[in-house]
Amino acid sequence: MDAFQVLRRVAEAIHGHDAQALLEEFALDDPRFSVFETSAPYRMSAEDIRGTADVLAALRDPDMRFDDVRFDCADAVAIATGYQVLRAGAKEIRRRYSSRFSLVMIPINGKWKILHAHFSAIPGTR
Repeated sequence: MDAFQVLRRVAEAIHGHDAQALLEEFALDDPRFSVFETSAPYRMSAEDIRGTADVLAALRDPDMRFDDVRFDCADAVAIATGYQVLRAGAKEIRRRYSSRFSLVMIPINGKWKILHAHFSAIPGTR
């Protein structure tokens, strides 16, 4: 199922500093699109995610992985939950950011896209 590949493509986009490839994994044109993130005290919009993608693409030596991922799938929705670990920065000042996540994905034109994402930072990992 292609929904499983969404996480792989997100990580590859981060590794490749490719903001456009990252944005292609999100259903940005769907009016239901939204993201909740620990660092933002509001529901993030498609425009907010475009800015975040540019920041992520500019990270120095990024390494992102998804751990303990679980998928629940039906005909028109897939839900992924797990842990996201992002490391970035020069070797001397490399930082690690860990979050719990849940993603709601829907098929659009034959490709699974993220309609809603929720990231909660794990205390003590930022």
